[in-house]
Amino acid sequence: MSSSKLFNALCWVSQTTFPEDLEKGLLLIGAPAEVASDIRFAFQTYSSRKVMSFYEEYVYAGNNPEWEKYLSAFLHKRIAEYQPKKEIDSDPTLSM
Repeated sequence: MSSSKLFNALCWVSQTTFPEDLEKGLLLIGAPAEVASDIRFAFQTYSSRKVMSFYEEYVYAGNNPEWEKYLSAFLHKRIAEYQPKKEIDSDPTLSM
């Protein structure tokens, strides 16, 4: 992944991650329901709603290994799902 695609993917993840989607995504990757709910609640009440800032403040700086395990897996999965607009536009199966 090129550096510009990585940064675009990070922006996309930040712009398209909402509390409910975060909880569902955490459950899909195997997080226990209580952990997924706790992370969603903390993210929902986080002032900026920027998932990367949330990760840095609550997980990385907060030194929470359980949250780190699941939230980093969620972010990795979401980054992998990113497709630049030009790729979507050129793929007839993805364009509307």
